[in-house]
Amino acid sequence: MEASAALGPLTILVNNAGVAGNNALLEAIDAEVFGRMFGVHVEGALICLQAVVGAMKAALWCRIVNIASNWGQLGFGRSCHYSGAKAALIAFAKSWARELAPWNVRANAVAPGMVRTAMTLAYGESAVREEGELTLLKRYAEPGEIAATIAFLVEPEGDYFTGQLLCPNGGDPIVGI
Repeated sequence: MEASAALGPLTILVNNAGVAGNNALLEAIDAEVFGRMFGVHVEGALICLQAVVGAMKAALWCRIVNIASNWGQLGFGRSCHYSGAKAALIAFAKSWARELAPWNVRANAVAPGMVRTAMTLAYGESAVREEGELTLLKRYAEPGEIAATIAFLVEPEGDYFTGQLLCPNGGDPIVGI
């Protein structure tokens, strides 16, 4: 709560911590690898919210955004533990939206497709470019495009969104049709 004392009441929480799945096949995912994936993505998000939820309820205007992935909706032929952790963040947002609505706390998730970041570039520039070519827009996202989606959700213009999943993914996939 030192942050609240220094900066004022906490009204926005963006759960954006994450680790890559390293294209692990099912047989390579042992308890340690699985635990780290779910620990960083899922347990980390829960612990962060638990640390501030009392202050958020008292503030009566707060926003939570969980950063998921398109793989959390569709699964992935490699790194099922990554897909599972991202799916859990989507479910968390929906559940937290229901639980925290009486306190005017909005909870949503953002599920980007391929974004050109240090984490994705670890697979190589050509891999990022190739993945981007699979989208309808024939490119990957830049971090600022994802940041704009998050900014919308935490500003007053996003006030009627809660329990939702926004998917800045260049049209791949188009889910739900």
